[in-house]
Amino acid sequence: MKPNTLLAEATTSFGTALDLTEHDGNFYIRSDGEVLMQSRANWSEKELGRRGVCEIDDKKKPRVLVGGMGMGFTLVAVC
Repeated sequence: MKPNTLLAEATTSFGTALDLTEHDGNFYIRSDGEVLMQSRANWSEKELGRRGVCEIDDKKKPRVLVGGMGMGFTLVAVC
């Protein structure tokens, strides 16, 4: 069995424990032990980014603010 590797951890101002963990080449962001997102299941993040900008066609270089969990899937989808 391959181990989980804790890469980073933090506590929010509300007291919620967040952590970034790696296991067998996949990355997980967890909140109080519950998985919020993972690197191998990222379809919804990509779709959210794509749908968020698909109607923008009146500007040659629109500016978009992307907020996410930090894995970059949404950002890549809007570029």
